[in-house]
Amino acid sequence: MKITMQVQQPNLKLREMFDIFMKHCKVKNLSESTLEYYEYHCKNFICYFGNESLINTINDNIIEDYTLKLKEHNQSSISVNTSLRAVRAFLYLAMEKGYMSKFSISLIKAEKKIKETYTDYELKLILKKPDIKKCTFKEYRNWVIINYLLATGNRLSTVINIKTKDIDFANECITLQKTKSKRQQIMGHNQHLQLIIEHYVEKW
Repeated sequence: MKITMQVQQPNLKLREMFDIFMKHCKVKNLSESTLEYYEYHCKNFICYFGNESLINTINDNIIEDYTLKLKEHNQSSISVNTSLRAVRAFLYLAMEKGYMSKFSISLIKAEKKIKETYTDYELKLILKKPDIKKCTFKEYRNWVIINYLLATGNRLSTVINIKTKDIDFANECITLQKTKSKRQQIMGHNQHLQLIIEHYVEKW
């Protein structure tokens, strides 16, 4: 007769599992913004059930209750899913390590809204070059950044980490030190943006 051994799950508390999860994320070398995202949403989840609650008591019914709680706070479906993605990553690691029973965590159906874009008139206002003799440094800097973002599509976190030494004026390219993939990239740009950057570096 075949005997099946029952493996007993450790009585790990939510706060203890959170420490394990965050350590796991740091070992994976996730970005600071991603770590902050996980920490914020997982702590909200833990706070809802209590730090001392056991991880192996969490099941699909509890996740459904938590989903309803998020919706009751007038959160959009997109916001609810943002929170659930973090909680899902947290709980899936607990399942993977055998701290709780496995079950599937699904996102809710999200409404798809068309994002409102700037009109041609609004773009002209935004891209209008400020009067250097009258404008402040912040006004001119913001104008340069807006032109850069529209021309390249780079993320803001990438832009704010660009140094003067990263700009190759001779070859009209920029070395991006901080990217989402964590890989250094060399990006070319058009002559119009080249002139804007050159003038900004020379002037300020």
